[in-house]
Amino acid sequence: MSKAILGIDNSNLESDLKGMIQEIPGLELEATAPTSSQLREYADRFEPELIFVHEKLGPDPALSLVSELSISHPASAVILLSSERSPSTVIAALEKGAKNVIAYPFAYEDFNGRVNSALDWSRQMHQVINGATQAAQNSRGKIMALAGAKGGVGTTTLAIHLAISYATDNPGLRVCVVDLDIEKGDVSSVLDVRQNVSIANLSVVYRDLSASTVKDAVVEHESGIYLLLAPNDVRASEDVTPEALRTILSLLRQVFDVVIVDAGGYVSPAQATALEVADSTLVVTTGDVLAIRTMKKRMAAWENLGVVGERELKVLVNKVDRGSSFPVESVEKLTTARVLEENIPLTSRTIEPALVSRDPRTIQDENWWKIIRKIREAVLPVNPQTTEATYTPADSPESVQAPTLASNSPFTPASSPRIPARRKKTRKRFGLGSRHKSGGKPDGKSGETGAISLEFVGVFAILLIVLWIVWQGITAGVSYFWLAQATTESARAYAVSGGNLEKAQTAAEDTVPDGYASGITVSDTTPGLNPSEIQVKLTIDSNLSFINTFTTTRSVVMEGK
Repeated sequence: MSKAILGIDNSNLESDLKGMIQEIPGLELEATAPTSSQLREYADRFEPELIFVHEKLGPDPALSLVSELSISHPASAVILLSSERSPSTVIAALEKGAKNVIAYPFAYEDFNGRVNSALDWSRQMHQVINGATQAAQNSRGKIMALAGAKGGVGTTTLAIHLAISYATDNPGLRVCVVDLDIEKGDVSSVLDVRQNVSIANLSVVYRDLSASTVKDAVVEHESGIYLLLAPNDVRASEDVTPEALRTILSLLRQVFDVVIVDAGGYVSPAQATALEVADSTLVVTTGDVLAIRTMKKRMAAWENLGVVGERELKVLVNKVDRGSSFPVESVEKLTTARVLEENIPLTSRTIEPALVSRDPRTIQDENWWKIIRKIREAVLPVNPQTTEATYTPADSPESVQAPTLASNSPFTPASSPRIPARRKKTRKRFGLGSRHKSGGKPDGKSGETGAISLEFVGVFAILLIVLWIVWQGITAGVSYFWLAQATTESARAYAVSGGNLEKAQTAAEDTVPDGYASGITVSDTTPGLNPSEIQVKLTIDSNLSFINTFTTTRSVVMEGK
């Protein structure tokens, strides 16, 4: 079912238009907006195939709104509703990105033909964009979301330790932790970092973000992981909308190999969005009755909202007390989610050094890191990677020894290569300064050359994909424009000539440019009937086009019959 939204502040025209839309099979009107700002909101929410814009919709000028919508929603066909369909009106609308202009009062045949033509174009564009998006996503990083059954179950601590384990065991792997516990985020406190730019700042300007902008907004911690922190001011949490969060997480996929989202311990739009886009979700709970009951409520809420099903989740039992009257084995019997075989015992002394020093790498218990490693592999395994641009050779004078730990720690050189010194960085995006800790001395420019080369290759590949998508969109749009004109002229010639296909073919070929004329084919799909239905097909001879054939149909009433 195709979706349409309507931007109009005229009750009489609105009523007529709704009646016309109901007559078109497979098209459903989702919402009507009386203002331009509300129409933008509906366009973001519903992602419709058709957007109708009345010429007198305010407060923004209609043509400016048409241009904005056609850019922000490239797969949606924008149709301008005007009191006249003069050449100047049509040209002005097409220049702003409209796919057609419909004059009122409405005539059913004219309305039906132009709407179906716009629908065909929108469906073709969705196929092009979805195909390119899927291909790009296959090469992106992975997202793991951690959600707590309630507050205080250890979600933040576990998210940070998983990130450090990923980065340590996989040299060259770029790992980012996103603190999405907007109102009570503790990542900055656990690691003793401060940053003026938060996820709320990015959310305010999410429409203008790029991968490089998001990269500059994160904090690089001295342990080698990157952090995108929650806002310091709880009032800024209102800026973190689901639309903004989807954009930010999508851009983080492009920059990082693994993104770990601390989604907090309460149900919110931000948490629901994170679970929806994540490749894998881990629910952290403790082995007490209250936490299990709360976990079940959370899972039911996510399933009712259509975010994620209970069977798709993984559950980790934290702070397991073997002397408890509620055995940990009972958790598996109370949920259809997959309960991990590994659980974390109640051993506060193990992580106490990390809490005091605010550095998880000071934990020297090898068993702790073995448990973290097994959890990591059970939830979101990754392939080991090596990036020479990030790590310098062990015998290089610019490399420094990893932090000194006990010989049985998983962070010893046996499991983690020598790590290069990282320079202090001052980030000045958004007009704000930021500061974070960084160990060692400057490593000079020798280690940056490879990083720049790899970044250039990645950016160049993405640029080619974007240019290809834009080219496909322009080609499809121009082709459909000329095809619609050719269909109108051929239908007129077919009706006047009493059903002469040769004259209809000639009229269609004369309408389009020479480069399209050879690919035009006109046929009658209902010969002998009145009204008849003619089909006009345009074939483009190009090996680079994703879609080479475009087709439209038009009902024709024979004159004199």
